[in-house]
Amino acid sequence: MFAKTEAPAAPTASPAPALPDAAAAPAERVQAPESIPEPRTSGGAGEIGTANAEAALPKQPKRLPYDDAFYCVHHLHQKMDAETFVQGARVWIDVLREQHPDAYEALLTESGAR
Repeated sequence: MFAKTEAPAAPTASPAPALPDAAAAPAERVQAPESIPEPRTSGGAGEIGTANAEAALPKQPKRLPYDDAFYCVHHLHQKMDAETFVQGARVWIDVLREQHPDAYEALLTESGAR
């Protein structure tokens, strides 16, 4: 009479989707291009944009400490012992004699006058 019904099979968990290998992931992944923020042009209603103001000015080379010969020699004089400073002065005088003979002669004349 009654047809024998089979019990439904227990639900089985479906296998989780396979994750890509860690080594293969970067090659397969497509990265979105990074967005670069726009520079600020104004900090407020009454303020002139510094980016535009700086762009309008001609570029000046940055002034470095060794651009001022007096500052450079004075600094070295304070930081070096006397023997090292004199050795450096000899190198400078040799360079002056070889590369700028007129200035070298003028220096000798000036030094002799003292």
